[in-house]
Amino acid sequence: MIALLIKGSCTPRMKLRKLSLLIAVAIALTGCNPAVSLRPLPAADEKPVAEPKVEGEWVSGTKDEVELRWKVRYKDGHYLTELRKRPDKDGEEPDDVDNFKVTLVRWEDKLFFDAELLESQSGGRTIRPDDIGLGMTPVHMVGRVWLHPDYLRIAMLNSEWLKNHSPEEFRAMVGSTAVITASTGDLRQLLLQHAEDHDVLPYAWYLCRPGADCAILAAEDELAHEPNEPDTLRDVARVFNMRGDYKRALALLRHRAELQPENESSREDLAVALLFTGDFAAARAEFAAAAKLGTNDQLEQVNIGWTYFMEGNYKQGEKAFAGQLAGRKPWVESILLDYFSLIRLGRVKEAQALLSKQTAQFAGKTDDHKLLLEAQGRLDEVSPWQSEEPQTEARFEYFFALKLIAEGKPDFGKIHLESALKTAAKDTVLALAVKIELERLPAN
Repeated sequence: MIALLIKGSCTPRMKLRKLSLLIAVAIALTGCNPAVSLRPLPAADEKPVAEPKVEGEWVSGTKDEVELRWKVRYKDGHYLTELRKRPDKDGEEPDDVDNFKVTLVRWEDKLFFDAELLESQSGGRTIRPDDIGLGMTPVHMVGRVWLHPDYLRIAMLNSEWLKNHSPEEFRAMVGSTAVITASTGDLRQLLLQHAEDHDVLPYAWYLCRPGADCAILAAEDELAHEPNEPDTLRDVARVFNMRGDYKRALALLRHRAELQPENESSREDLAVALLFTGDFAAARAEFAAAAKLGTNDQLEQVNIGWTYFMEGNYKQGEKAFAGQLAGRKPWVESILLDYFSLIRLGRVKEAQALLSKQTAQFAGKTDDHKLLLEAQGRLDEVSPWQSEEPQTEARFEYFFALKLIAEGKPDFGKIHLESALKTAAKDTVLALAVKIELERLPAN
């Protein structure tokens, strides 16, 4: 449901105390917990605002993965907005449709909105505010809109900020949601006073024109608003990395590491970005720095081993992995990459002895046992690596491909590497390792 509904037969404070369980916030829409208001944003005598730039069709999500579709049309001083989820995998239109009335308010050069639920259709049922109960009053979602040629940026009020920075006379808390009980005038004053304050209006989401790369547009916009916010730098860098713009991602993560030099995650993410630009030595240095800052240095040591393997320096890689296997509970990646490093160094008997010993004494997850048994050729050939988790399946495909390549079957190895590339998350070390192995295969 896109609105908040509260019993309307008593004072605002009594409503909230007695009927807090009736609140349904637009968390599914925004992925956050915005504040809402008992009072409308437009004044009773205010002239309606028409803004043709908001009309038409919009999508939320990315160019390749549209999550929500919007239709906006002007009628009688308001905008009627229809919201639908994307079709399912079979192309079937979802039953869920939300319709709400949006009123625009312009002050100075800024545009604000007030949204009320009209009806919500789900599972063949239609629910309207009047259906909830006699005397129920819709609660308003309010916020600011920024207009751009190919997208809209929409932000709403921060419940946590209101909890900490506004008096109880202004709002009440229902769970973690701030419900503004103040007058329309006080609400307007708050929004105008804090219109540029990201702490007050942090919950931004984006509506883009169909066909636009919404992820890139949103990333650039967020970066413009928060160029020195570490979390924003990380999230935006991931978008660029997913689009193959590795240099831009690296620059952002380098800046993040400069802002947080003692943060393990910042140094580790910078190391991964360096891998994608081919700077293996610098990546190793960052992984080593992360190991000194964190509590789990084994992960960083495994990553250092990965850098050698991807670089093709199997001699140093084998040393790194052998060191990880000594005196600690081994990771399956260390065992297998040590094994394949030895294979590629021509030390086949040593590799087989290592794999046999480590498999016999390995204590770990079932999927990890399967990987070791598959490397030994002890599993059935009926796709034992299939998994409902894409990253797990990509991992199986990758190591199975290494086995096929070691057996002199590069053509079959290529098939499984290509399958792994389709399922692996594009910004992970595994995805990069798959790409490197594909590039190493001889041309047909």
